[in-house]
Amino acid sequence: MFLSGLDGFDSPKGLTVLATTNRPHDLDKAFISRFSRFSLFELPNPSTRYDYFISEVKKKKGHKTLLNKKEFSRLNTDFFSYRELTNLISCAIDKVGSVFSL
Repeated sequence: MFLSGLDGFDSPKGLTVLATTNRPHDLDKAFISRFSRFSLFELPNPSTRYDYFISEVKKKKGHKTLLNKKEFSRLNTDFFSYRELTNLISCAIDKVGSVFSL
C-alpha cells in the first residue's frame, strides 16, 4: 500500500525527496525503484573504524578502552557504520559502566 501511495503522489516542481539508511541491502527493490537516483557510500574500512572508535571513546569523560587494533578486529564490526559504532560504545557504557576490554 505504501508503494502504491508513492506511485500516485504528484510532487510539485522543485520538491526533492531524500531517503537514507545504514542498511541499504535490507531495502525492497520495488521501493528503491521509485527513486530516480541511488547513491551508495561505502562503510569505513577496518583502520578507520578503529580510529573512529578510539576517538569516540575519548569524548566520553571518565571512560577508556584497552582494546588495541587486533582485539578490536575480533569484535566483528565489518558491516558497522559510524552510527553503529557509536551505538556499540553507548551500549557498552550503559551495560558495563565503561567501554570494555577483551
